[in-house]
Amino acid sequence: MVNKAQLKTIELLQTGEPLPERYREHSLAGQYIGYLECHGAPDILLIYQRTNTELKLYRVGSHSDLF
Repeated sequence: MVNKAQLKTIELLQTGEPLPERYREHSLAGQYIGYLECHGAPDILLIYQRTNTELKLYRVGSHSDLF
């Protein structure tokens, strides 16, 4: 289930604009090369891909869940 903080993050991602610094958006490497990650809440990460027309959420979870 998505909480309010995660929903707000998803809404910001859908705008296509760069996220504010506090979300710590960055590119990933290794098995997630080509994906981005940001912090949607304390210890909740979103892994996604974004184009001009589409946002694809790949995984959402804590750091220990995802890595």
